[in-house]
Amino acid sequence: MYLGKKLEERQRSEPFFNFLSTVHDATSSKTKALGLMNIILKSDIQTWAQHLQEIFKEPPLGEMIAFWKFISELLYFMPTSALQVTLIEAIKLENQLGDEQGTRVLRSPRLALLRVIRIGGANMKEHISILKEVNKPERVIDIFTREEQDKLGVHRMHLEGKWSSFEEELIYQHWASYHPRDLAVSTARKVKYSMKPVLLNVSGKGSQRITSSKM
Repeated sequence: MYLGKKLEERQRSEPFFNFLSTVHDATSSKTKALGLMNIILKSDIQTWAQHLQEIFKEPPLGEMIAFWKFISELLYFMPTSALQVTLIEAIKLENQLGDEQGTRVLRSPRLALLRVIRIGGANMKEHISILKEVNKPERVIDIFTREEQDKLGVHRMHLEGKWSSFEEELIYQHWASYHPRDLAVSTARKVKYSMKPVLLNVSGKGSQRITSSKM
């Protein structure tokens, strides 16, 4: 399997999507996205989040069924930061398609996005559960601090108010583990409500406001 190869071997290999040179419309969003996917597959996984953010600038990815099906397979190899970026984008697009109720043509793209959300959410929870293990996989990285979240820009979880570093870590991990769908809303009321007893146990600050930055 392509992603089963070491980075050096992937970099020496032919591009995964090797038909792009024969595509007539080299400027299409689909062609650009697949070209960027080739870059991702040949790059260190710690850079995937940044590359994915570039891909997600090219609309309309919500209609690219094959692209999202491929993403659903790539989720198993993504580092934690790339998982968060992908989840937020997939949720945002699925919500947009959900607004077009009754349009049969949107059913397949939504199913592809829902698969990404389901697998991505489960993988995120798994990453967090083994975050403190000594021999954790390379793809499992700690992004659950304000500093690391800020690096994700518009795909970050935005935490308002002042918290200790311990509290921030607790909130971010709980948020991503149990409320992945709320990563893409402006005010995560469900997150705040469910975390209130948790926060009260450590700080008594359960009334602070928690938001994410991506609408």
